Amino acid sequence: MPGAHARRRRRIPFAIAALLGLVVLVLPTSGDAEATASSSVTLQSNKTHLVDGGWVQFSGSVSSPDINCETSREVRLRSLAPGGVWTAIKTVPTGGDGGFVFGLQPEHSARYDVWVPSVASCERAVSSPALALPVAVKVVLTGPTQGVPAGNCGTLKASVQPPHPATAVQFQRLVGSTWTTIGTAPTGTGKPAAYQACEQWADMGTQTWRAVWSAADAQATDNADGLSTSLAVQVVKAPWMVHIDQLIGSRNVGVAVASGGALLYEHADTTAHVPASNEKLLLSMALLDRTSAQTTIPTIAEAAAVNANGVIHGGLWLVGRGDPTLDPKGMQRLADAIQNAGVKQISGSVRGSTEYFSHDWFAPGWKPEFPAEEVAMPTALTYQGNTVDGRHVQQPERVAAAALTRMLRARGIKVIGDAKSGVAPAGLQPLAQVSSPPLRQILQDQNVDSINFDAEVLGKLLGVMASGQPGTIAKGAAAMHAWAASHGVTTTSEDASGLSYSNRVTSLGLVRLLQFADSEPWGPALRSTLATPGEGTLEHRLHGIDVQAKTGTLDNISALSGWVGLTATGHAAEFSILSGGFDESAAKDVEDQIVTTLANFGH
Repeated sequence: MPGAHARRRRRIPFAIAALLGLVVLVLPTSGDAEATASSSVTLQSNKTHLVDGGWVQFSGSVSSPDINCETSREVRLRSLAPGGVWTAIKTVPTGGDGGFVFGLQPEHSARYDVWVPSVASCERAVSSPALALPVAVKVVLTGPTQGVPAGNCGTLKASVQPPHPATAVQFQRLVGSTWTTIGTAPTGTGKPAAYQACEQWADMGTQTWRAVWSAADAQATDNADGLSTSLAVQVVKAPWMVHIDQLIGSRNVGVAVASGGALLYEHADTTAHVPASNEKLLLSMALLDRTSAQTTIPTIAEAAAVNANGVIHGGLWLVGRGDPTLDPKGMQRLADAIQNAGVKQISGSVRGSTEYFSHDWFAPGWKPEFPAEEVAMPTALTYQGNTVDGRHVQQPERVAAAALTRMLRARGIKVIGDAKSGVAPAGLQPLAQVSSPPLRQILQDQNVDSINFDAEVLGKLLGVMASGQPGTIAKGAAAMHAWAASHGVTTTSEDASGLSYSNRVTSLGLVRLLQFADSEPWGPALRSTLATPGEGTLEHRLHGIDVQAKTGTLDNISALSGWVGLTATGHAAEFSILSGGFDESAAKDVEDQIVTTLANFGH
């Protein structure tokens, strides 16, 4: 019995095992465990890049050997943002042909794929490789619709979508064929970037602008660079410019105005005009650029020797070096200095030296009467403007020697001979000298009252500095021409005073030279030499206007150039107004109205 019982216990597990095996065979499995049909899926887009606000269409299809694995399959569109994870954003079923379509309006750049989950006997599938779709920000640029007057500013605004607060927008202008960044401005929270486009005379006409947002500049990775469409901005004449145009009308007038290195206004400014006494401006600049505003010019008493008894055997020579201001007071100082040097007797004569400057007294373009009426002979040794009783003298050096002779005799110094002039011999020694006022003061007297004699004497002195002895009118004119040319300005110069009708310069050229003067240490000295309202040649002109200027007048020719203070900016502007072909009185009226307009409204 025990054995039978044991056999029964061995048979029971076998029966249970047989039953369990049957269960494994009939229980169904789910999902991938029983999938046998392979699947694949494709994905493409109708755009390779996008601007924010635009639509993209994704499409593709599911393929499988089993047609049942193509139809009505769930397809999930997934996106991967930079630095993010794959996220399902849309789901659609496949159609009868296995195809599918997604429409999307993305704000940010991302990569995309589709994922098809497994179902029944159909395998899952994922598209590969992922599609990259950069989305650029949308940049919209707006600007002034009525144009920007030259000398004013217009606001350009650039909005960026999607918003990227506190990131920079570049405002670029088309210069020639190149886009050039003119300025940048940040976007705000809910506000566009704003930039003030300030325009000058040189910007007149149509300008083309655009705005650029750069992901690199913004250190942003969720959007691609954005670029606005081009915007045309009109730069037009300001009302004050139109008014000056009207003042000029059809007259032959050239005008140039500049401030801060930029042209503010121009009208026929490259037309060459006769500058008249504005030529003295060229002389002043050329001299100040070559020597100091504090330079003085000597007049020297020289002799071979003075013996122990204070006697000069032979003559005492009076040698000039181009001081146009020597007058009786200066000659008295020289006589005192000679007496203080111990001179008691001159056995010969006081002689005026004639060799440092030539005795040329005419220039191309002068009227024949000018030497007699407008300018005395410019010599190196001068005395009282080389004029006696209102007449221009032929031998000014002898006149100077005679004056010194009288003054020495008045001091008890015996002078045996009469005054003479000639070429001084070699080997003379200086006994005494007097000096002119500083060059700045000489130029101020010359420019305020427009003294032709001073200008021609200083012109010859400039000629000596540039080309050596003897000084001539032509050498001085050539030095002025060369100086202007060295600064890019073409002139025709025949003299230093501006009496020549053959001189030529443009208003733009003069303004360019005045701009150069402003950049030099001697610039303030030059400005101080010019007339202001109520003095000299501006005695009855431009009252109440902040202006320093040089006038110029010949028959039917007028000029006015210098600096005028601009009320609108608080800065000074260089200006030049040159005219010809109509009455100088009418020309001066036009000049004064132009300068007044500049002072009150120019900017």
